[in-house]
Amino acid sequence: PAADCFEAVDLLACGGGYNSFWESVFFEKETVYMPQEARFEDARLRMRMGADYVFKENGADSLARLAMGL
Repeated sequence: PAADCFEAVDLLACGGGYNSFWESVFFEKETVYMPQEARFEDARLRMRMGADYVFKENGADSLARLAMGL
């Protein structure tokens, strides 16, 4: 599982794609982002807007509660 990899390191280096960005934020890892140019997304914008975000809970827990309430 990816969680095992994140727990094993102190510093991450990634392109700042959607998953790698939010996983680094969730696991509170010091990260060096090297955004790559892409037509369909703006990794730099995501990094600016999400830099101070703090997770209150695992998103899967919120989704499960929502699904159970349907």
